Amino acid sequence: MKTLVLVAHPNMGKSRVNKAWIEEAKKYPDQITVHDLYASYPDWRIDVQTEQELAEKHDRIIFQFLV
Repeated sequence: MKTLVLVAHPNMGKSRVNKAWIEEAKKYPDQITVHDLYASYPDWRIDVQTEQELAEKHDRIIFQFLV
């Protein structure tokens, strides 16, 4: 099963817990895709078609975000 982790954190560099969690997830690229929304869309112009295609390629989706 492939897992997509959608990361939404405005300053991942300063986050200890989220940053460590994401770094660990990236060690398993054949099982986990980490997709950083802030890095992908710094102008907030989200490519909906690309995001839908990415979601369809995975069996599970995890939303990792800062509240």
